[in-house]
Amino acid sequence: VRWEVDDNIKPTIVDYEVRYTRPSGDDDGQHEQVTLRLSRWCLGEPVPDGKFVIGQLETCAEHRGISMRCLSSSRGWSDFCAPIECVTTLSKDDEYQTRRGQFMYRIGYIKESIKRLEQARESIPAKQLSLATDMKKTEKRLHALTDEIERVSKWAEEGQKIPCDLIHGSSQFFSKKLLLQRLEQERVKCQESIARDRVGIIRLHKESEIFADEIEKNRSVLNERKAALLLFDRHLATLVKVRNTVSKQPTELKRYYMALWRSRRLERRQNRTVLRSVAALSRRRVFEKVWPKLCALISVEERPMLSGRNLDSAVRGVGDRLLRSAERFVDQSVVATGKLMAELHDFTRDNCAVREGSAPLNLLPTVDRESVAKASLLFSSGLSESALRLLSDLLSKMASPSYFDGMEQSAAIHLHAEVNGKVAEVHLHLGSVEVAIVYFGRQLELANEMSLRCQRAAAFVGLGKCYIEKGDFKYAESFLEKSLDVIADDASKIEVYSNLQICCESLGRQQKAAELEHKIKQMNMSSWDTSRPNVEKARSDLLAMQQRLVDVTNEEAKLTTLEVKSAKLVKLQCRLNDKKEEIDDIAHTLQELTALSHELESVIQELEREIKNATMSKKKRVMSRLIQGTSQDVRTSELLLRHREKLKQVRTQLDDCMADVFDHEMKLHNAKDDLRSLEEDIQLEQSPLMVRVLNRREYGNMSMDTNVATGHGDGDDYIVSSEGSAVYVHSLISGQLTNVLLGNERQCGSACVVTALCYQGNRVYMGTRNHLVVSWDLSKPDAPAFVGKGHEAAVTSISGDDKKVISGGADKLILIWNAVSGNLLYRVPGHSRGIHHIRVGPDWFVSASYGNIFVWDVVSGDSLGVVNRVDCKSRLSLDSGDATALHYNKLELVCGDSIGKVSTMWIESGEIVQSSQVHEGKITCLEVSSTWAITAGVDMTVRVSDLVRGDTLYVLRGHSRPILAISFKRYTVVSASKNGDIRTWKIQSSEEDAT
Repeated sequence: VRWEVDDNIKPTIVDYEVRYTRPSGDDDGQHEQVTLRLSRWCLGEPVPDGKFVIGQLETCAEHRGISMRCLSSSRGWSDFCAPIECVTTLSKDDEYQTRRGQFMYRIGYIKESIKRLEQARESIPAKQLSLATDMKKTEKRLHALTDEIERVSKWAEEGQKIPCDLIHGSSQFFSKKLLLQRLEQERVKCQESIARDRVGIIRLHKESEIFADEIEKNRSVLNERKAALLLFDRHLATLVKVRNTVSKQPTELKRYYMALWRSRRLERRQNRTVLRSVAALSRRRVFEKVWPKLCALISVEERPMLSGRNLDSAVRGVGDRLLRSAERFVDQSVVATGKLMAELHDFTRDNCAVREGSAPLNLLPTVDRESVAKASLLFSSGLSESALRLLSDLLSKMASPSYFDGMEQSAAIHLHAEVNGKVAEVHLHLGSVEVAIVYFGRQLELANEMSLRCQRAAAFVGLGKCYIEKGDFKYAESFLEKSLDVIADDASKIEVYSNLQICCESLGRQQKAAELEHKIKQMNMSSWDTSRPNVEKARSDLLAMQQRLVDVTNEEAKLTTLEVKSAKLVKLQCRLNDKKEEIDDIAHTLQELTALSHELESVIQELEREIKNATMSKKKRVMSRLIQGTSQDVRTSELLLRHREKLKQVRTQLDDCMADVFDHEMKLHNAKDDLRSLEEDIQLEQSPLMVRVLNRREYGNMSMDTNVATGHGDGDDYIVSSEGSAVYVHSLISGQLTNVLLGNERQCGSACVVTALCYQGNRVYMGTRNHLVVSWDLSKPDAPAFVGKGHEAAVTSISGDDKKVISGGADKLILIWNAVSGNLLYRVPGHSRGIHHIRVGPDWFVSASYGNIFVWDVVSGDSLGVVNRVDCKSRLSLDSGDATALHYNKLELVCGDSIGKVSTMWIESGEIVQSSQVHEGKITCLEVSSTWAITAGVDMTVRVSDLVRGDTLYVLRGHSRPILAISFKRYTVVSASKNGDIRTWKIQSSEEDAT
């Protein structure tokens, strides 16, 4: 309500008349009109802000047609204002009690919610314990089934029935094939049951965390409601106190103080409303509306501090207001709002002093000065587009001839150059290099016009950065060298030297780049010489602590080092052993031939003696032992005939035997020469120079059979590793080199570099850079079992079992091969990029390509070695990182990625039920037990993490190079690193501790 009043009105008492209609005292439904005469103390207009509080009205009653008028000293009574249709008044005491009841109801409701959430959260551990108990029982059965499968697999007699008590709970007899099939089915069921229980525990744990967050949130709200109730009670007490204080004052003063108190309360409410609006706009990143609202909160006398002149006003003004508002009303979870508040506070508090040589921004109009401040804030907050719009608008204003009226020419040019430089920086940050060059060029022209040293330096550095982005390093070098002549501070020089180093390295000037790097180090060292002793001491303490930790861990691990030999040396030693065996065979044969020749000579002598005696004898019959082996009486003529014929045969045999003796003597002589030559070659390969070269060998790929007993079983366990085109087979227990697999050039090509490796059972599968898949049988290591051709690029991953081999390559294809014959069975497309990892199961396999993981079902035919089709069961995706190691068991998939995370995914929904940061870099290999994930990576550690909670249980240190292969069974981990070190860890001594 407004009235016309005197122009020079002074603080005075103004009379009012209020007219309204109310029900009469009788119950006849009639109304009576009432006119009240009252006064009010006024400082300005009779009705400030268009509001008026009418006293003396009856409470808890209905009033109709309320209107009023005021008495002016010059014009008299004014007309009545437009009437208000209906107003119902309430008692102040009843209103406050109603509001307090609302507070108490809300507080009670929140307490009940907290109680319900706590009860639900307290019931979760019992459910988790039940699932964990079931999982432990299933795990024991899984171990028993695994041991039984190993026992049955070693059963030699195929036709005999094998007893087993794990299938039906009582001892029964099965054939070997049927028993293995039933045991494998039971083992898969146990793995699925463990996966369900583990995921159930994880989900219950997440549910518990959600309940905890809800409880904490409700408690926070409860505390806020209690604080609001306390503030409400204080306001009520203050109101009562004010009423009691002014009750003895005249009525006019009482009304004035009450109105003043209400106006201040209204002002606080308005401020809170503005700050809530600021928070909402910041969440939506509408910063153009945020800045005017914040500036509106600052009083007129506090606004000059925005130009950075008064530290005290900064603390009392913008900074203090924003800190208080951020604590009370801004949602701390909104990153943009928190960053805006922090940046603005830092701007108003820390950046107060004007830098020497900087532009005189205080000469700009207030609106433009605020625009520059806002643009700087937005640019530092990462909102370059918004900053560019503000600065472009300012440049368009500066283009007007009348903009710099009343300003000195030097200051105007200085400001124009500064704004052009800021626009150029924003364009460079946004990638608009050509536009940035234009604006930096304008800044340089303006700086040269008035010899502005600071602006010239900024323009030279900016142009240098622009041409580095364009790749014109020679031109960039010229600008950066010019900037060194006008730059004075060391920090800017370090930046220039760093950019010059980039230019020199790109131009091939390595010596100059090294000199610049040394100069940068010297300048950096000079800046922290005072803190260098503390840094060095902290570094030495850290290294000592790390070494102590490594020493303690090393004591708990058994170390085996792979025997290092060159492929040529192994082949030479094999040939040497073969040659020695050949020499032994020749010498033995030669000895037998020599003995035979002596025997034949003695027979010839006896025959000649008997022939001579029979010829000289005059008897018709003589005795001889050479005809039938016993002494017989034979006619002399018959004896001579038989002995002469036999003598002829024996002499022929003796001639042949002597010829064989001569041949074997020559063979023995040649074999000994070959042996000496091989020994010389071996001695050359074992020279100190070759030994030093071999001791620095690092393997590119390593693989262990995960189904063996990790070096503690009855048979021989092996680890295979590759370097270049050679694959080395070592004993896992002793580390002794047993064989080297080398394909000849005709079979595998000349560029047969091994890029993927898998060891399974008695077979070794490898993929090569020249697109081949090669299989070796360790029982016949002389030649590959098969060489498969089908890929069009390098084979990057390979895995297999006794029936099939699956390979993936950089050509985005997955090929399925017969493990025995090497026939190509199926081509699987689907990946859009190269394949990183493959893992094979009986009727499935999983493949990973960067962040995408495919789960495939393999449908085999009736006949052996036939694949009817391959179906994609599921496609999973990681939130971040690339999949580098996989483990799959029908219901879930455990994945290790390139950023060190271990994630558990549920196949049906694709949900990542658990994800935890385990390693500091890429995970190279992964094995999974019931509740543990055993991983190794390029950070040279083996880590055992809990799949349920994501906690790291064990960190096994000791390797000095990245780990390429691990194997796990029954709390024993075997890890192999790139330099050939094998460590065996016993991470748990009893199942009770594991539980």
